[in-house]
Amino acid sequence: MSESGTGTPFERISSREGLEDGWRMVLAKDASDGILQKKTKEFAEHLDEFLTELSEFLRSGTYEPDPLLSFGIPKGTSGEVRILHIPSIRDRVVERAVVNTITHRADLAMSPCSFAYRTGVGTDDAVDHLARLRDAG
Repeated sequence: MSESGTGTPFERISSREGLEDGWRMVLAKDASDGILQKKTKEFAEHLDEFLTELSEFLRSGTYEPDPLLSFGIPKGTSGEVRILHIPSIRDRVVERAVVNTITHRADLAMSPCSFAYRTGVGTDDAVDHLARLRDAG
């Protein structure tokens, strides 16, 4: 298989290129506030090693997700706490590689009337579509 995006979806997800694309998206999201988290910095410092190992684990069938990091944040002034469950950096890299690989294929299978959870379309597009249907009678 070529690392340029050919092969099965699993081959693309588990390829070095697929994981690097996932890493770039995870890094961009973490860096969006201008501050990199400690674990993100650690992953970046050992990127080659981590991505190679991740690819090998995926391809050998020995990859197991890490336990989620759970913590609570206050919910308004009611005293309630909202529990968040955050995946590890390496699990987010794999998640992004999966999303990057399957999004286009899934998008092709969706109805032209579907607007939720799709890249590049949103509520304005849904409203415009409804207006066109209304105007068409």
